[in-house]
Amino acid sequence: MRHLLTIVILLHGIGSAMAQKTSPDARYVIEYFDALPNESNVKFKDAQSGKTLRHGFSSGYEERSFREVSWSPDSRFLALVSRGTKTTSGIEILRFAGDSVTEVKIPDYLLNILGRKHLISGGRHHWVSNVRWEDSHLTFRCWGQWGDGSGDPDIDPDNWYHFDVTLKVSRAVSPDRARLTAVSPVPQKDRGEQGGASNP
Repeated sequence: MRHLLTIVILLHGIGSAMAQKTSPDARYVIEYFDALPNESNVKFKDAQSGKTLRHGFSSGYEERSFREVSWSPDSRFLALVSRGTKTTSGIEILRFAGDSVTEVKIPDYLLNILGRKHLISGGRHHWVSNVRWEDSHLTFRCWGQWGDGSGDPDIDPDNWYHFDVTLKVSRAVSPDRARLTAVSPVPQKDRGEQGGASNP
């Protein structure tokens, strides 16, 4: 059975009000609040005691909100997509265990992609979206440029890659390190409107 517990968060103009997102088991809560530039504006908390388990930044550029938040079905792992620069977004995974919240190391999936063209770095565009869980497997879509060029994929479509990446994230495998299990090209018909400067 496919478990899709993805919450897409769009926190535009929340003012001084806080926004909260709770884990499927209601044990943990993510709390967003206003902050000055370069100050932490998110807390990961124990929902019952109210204890803050970890402080964090919800984004590195402009909009200070996670673009996507997706809890694993067992509420033990949290996948976050945030904007890194004006032309990039990235993914991170946090592990929840009691009062501990730690970052899970993610393998260099981008090098796996770029290596297919014997590259070690790509263009300035790289995006992540469509985060979804199936049991202990996390899959997300990524797309970007093989090398610098037009930010419009319609102008130079051969300079853009589109892949689905799957990671194994499990306490049984390694609680602090994800394992790369699949990197699959996305067929042209399934790419939709993704790619390029038009992405938010």
